[in-house]
Amino acid sequence: MDPRRCCGQLAPCADGLAKRSSAGGGPWPAPRWPAGGAAERAHSRWRAEAQWNTAAAPRWPAGGQAAGAQRQASSPRGPAGELAMLGLNLLKQEGWTDTEPVLRECLTLRERLATGGNQQVLPWQIANTKSMLGEALAGQEKYADAEPLLLAGYEGLKENEATIPPQGKFRLTEALQRLIDFHAATDRPEKAAEWQTKLDATTPKEPETMP
Repeated sequence: MDPRRCCGQLAPCADGLAKRSSAGGGPWPAPRWPAGGAAERAHSRWRAEAQWNTAAAPRWPAGGQAAGAQRQASSPRGPAGELAMLGLNLLKQEGWTDTEPVLRECLTLRERLATGGNQQVLPWQIANTKSMLGEALAGQEKYADAEPLLLAGYEGLKENEATIPPQGKFRLTEALQRLIDFHAATDRPEKAAEWQTKLDATTPKEPETMP
């Protein structure tokens, strides 16, 4: 039976997967998301669908789905990085309404960690989260809220460009494209053209997987 249909709830199905035992070990630890938040619910839904919908199933590392789920639970990115990846995936699906709370939680967590002296959270990552959140708001036509985030995101990425690792360089190009799209959507072609000029002057890079 498709677990997504049992009781009409996805989160319990995902929790059930997390509690299954591997061949020689105990229960798998579940990622610790901000308690009760939208990101926790969205992640549970995403994980359940990814594992039970064969059309969308991810390619697990060697050892099968069990090994993949176990490694995901102990991701070195930590909760903030996982929230960012989830938000990025939702953006690609244009799920603007679902994306906003996920990225808001991501931004809050990253800013709190940075304030607490966590050196694993870098300024460019906070800036990129702002840019992504701006896209989610613009997609909902919340233009007044989106614009300052899009601008702050690009400026933060540009200011900290030297600290962005090679696999994250494309995020600056994405931030520029978001500004172009924003000004086109708000009927400001002159501004869109200005940002397009900046984008054309950048070195094209292939997108990678670090948000």
